[in-house]
Amino acid sequence: MQAAIHSCVTQSVPFDQIIIVDDGSTYSSLKLINQWGNHSNIRCFSKTNEGKAKALKYMLHFLTSDFVLELDADDWLDPDAALLIKKHLTNLPSNVSL
Repeated sequence: MQAAIHSCVTQSVPFDQIIIVDDGSTYSSLKLINQWGNHSNIRCFSKTNEGKAKALKYMLHFLTSDFVLELDADDWLDPDAALLIKKHLTNLPSNVSL
């Protein structure tokens, strides 16, 4: 989980916002997640375990950006991932929806 969060925070082009949802973890992940809450673009939340789909639906209420990239706790991003993604998504025709 720490590698996933760290890979989001250290992007060459920062994400507009990073939302972290603890979906009822039974180990000390909430304590680790809350350590990241002092970053200006990170918001941390905790909820009861209801599965990934409900966790994603829960965080939709807090989104302010146009694009969403979902990362699981065991994922990580290349440092230029946000740069490349934003580059390609900003040039999409207006009639394209993802």
